[in-house]
Amino acid sequence: MQSRRPAGARQALASARANGRRRTAPQETSRPAPAAASRIRAKSVVATAAAHASTAAPAAASRIRAKSVRTGKENSDGMRVLVTRYSPYKVRGLVYEQWCTALAPSGALLRRYKKGEISRGAFSHEYRHELRTSDAARKAALSIADTAKERRVTLLFDTHGGVPYYHIELRRMIECPGLVWRDRTGAGDTPPGIGGAPARLKPNEIGLRDRIMLHLKDSGFSIDQQLGLARYTAQSYRDIQLKARNEQIRDNADFIRANAEAARSKCRDGSYIDPSKISLEIRVVEPGTYEADLFRWWNMTWWSMPYQKAYGRQIRLMLWDSHHDAPFGLVSLQSPVLRMGARDSYLGIDGSNAELWANMSMSAQRVGALPPYNELIGGKMAALAMTADEVRKIYRKRYKGKATVMKGRILEPKLLFLTTTSAFGPSSTYDRLTYRGDLAAVPIGYTNGDGTFHLPDALTRELYGVMRERGVPTATTYGNGPSRKLKIFKQAFRHLGLSGFQRHGIRRQVYLFPLATNLRNVIAKGRRQLWVHRTLEDIEEYWKDRWAIARSRRTTAWREFKAAGHFDGVERILDGA
Repeated sequence: MQSRRPAGARQALASARANGRRRTAPQETSRPAPAAASRIRAKSVVATAAAHASTAAPAAASRIRAKSVRTGKENSDGMRVLVTRYSPYKVRGLVYEQWCTALAPSGALLRRYKKGEISRGAFSHEYRHELRTSDAARKAALSIADTAKERRVTLLFDTHGGVPYYHIELRRMIECPGLVWRDRTGAGDTPPGIGGAPARLKPNEIGLRDRIMLHLKDSGFSIDQQLGLARYTAQSYRDIQLKARNEQIRDNADFIRANAEAARSKCRDGSYIDPSKISLEIRVVEPGTYEADLFRWWNMTWWSMPYQKAYGRQIRLMLWDSHHDAPFGLVSLQSPVLRMGARDSYLGIDGSNAELWANMSMSAQRVGALPPYNELIGGKMAALAMTADEVRKIYRKRYKGKATVMKGRILEPKLLFLTTTSAFGPSSTYDRLTYRGDLAAVPIGYTNGDGTFHLPDALTRELYGVMRERGVPTATTYGNGPSRKLKIFKQAFRHLGLSGFQRHGIRRQVYLFPLATNLRNVIAKGRRQLWVHRTLEDIEEYWKDRWAIARSRRTTAWREFKAAGHFDGVERILDGA
């Protein structure tokens, strides 16, 4: 902090007093600002952060904002902190509570940048170095961070409109001081490298680290030494997932717009549907077909969770209502992870045989009903459809005589069980899901809260690029699927000084769908499987009697669905609304 005003400041203060105005001393404290509902709100931060993050930062993640000293004082400013080396030129009546010269770039550094002698990346790197090596900057940042826990803080910059781009560096530093001043040897920019060796970050890596942290904070995570959710509610989880989904839609805008009309032509208003006449069939989705485009379109636009690329063995199924000629729901199956604690513990799978049983199962990545069938509890129909005899036959036909990738073995193509996870916590679709008295989905535990969904595709590509530059293979073909992707994330985060950031903390319920009545004995004792027998026709009849018809009489939500509303909503997302 600066305890004395430079000469220019004293002259400006005298001028302000002569005009009947008063400017407070740098370390004085004025009355608190009104309580803020958000944790970061910046007039120009949103627009500026768009150039440094994958999406514009929403005005709700911190109590710190930035503005020009020339925009005037507002009641919502809270504590006003002047961040300049010198008194602003020709600014009358400037009011602030603290003047932190140590947080501003040095005059020499600014002059070099304005003359074009150094790039923006080099400027950021040197500015960070100035902050890291300054005890005064550290103390000022910690003081502001403490104040921001209780009230809003406005950082004031001497600019003519907007705020300087380097305010993002300062914002990150104030919000995450532990990642900047880890020690006095410059460890803020030299986190442990791959394999534990020290690694000095390049300017582009520092920029990527900043954008990752800004994205996570704007998504609702709190950041210190460990990543953690700021709000531990189901709505917090949904907000994070929904933001990632919307980013994915915008990243695929060309495809979404090109196929919207085809999807619209088969989407029915609720008033068109007669629940008693729904008649379902399973269509296997093959690459390059009309169904493939339709599957991808709905997969990206309907659910709140972003679509994740499938790996290894893949079977995509579309439930089709042939009577109304409309897509009813989607089922996407893929190879499971090799090791899963909840599954392996429940079934008694150990390291020696994990690959065998993984190749006799699949993981359900996406399961659910499309509108308006979702309002008729169509999600339970889609979940039960995975256990139909027809699905096991499709699996047998596709993988008969195929060798496994990891060990090159040709196994009998038996689909013994399926696994899936809820979006967050227990699932209303899978919990107590029965078929004629038999439990179809068995809850067997929870995931540990690690994953990759919390980074958008754009930042993930940058992360992979950094690792490739360091000689780390980033292939994610089968054998290098979801487990491999998570390992790459762990390595990359460790290299960037963000160890542990793969743990988003969202623990999902794991469900197992046994397709053999004696599944545990098959695995533990080598017994011959006794298949569960359910045809799609029988499942459909049961679903109608158990859920659909009763729901159609209790509510009109399904009948009130208008297809145009969903398509208009997708267009608003594409437009950035």
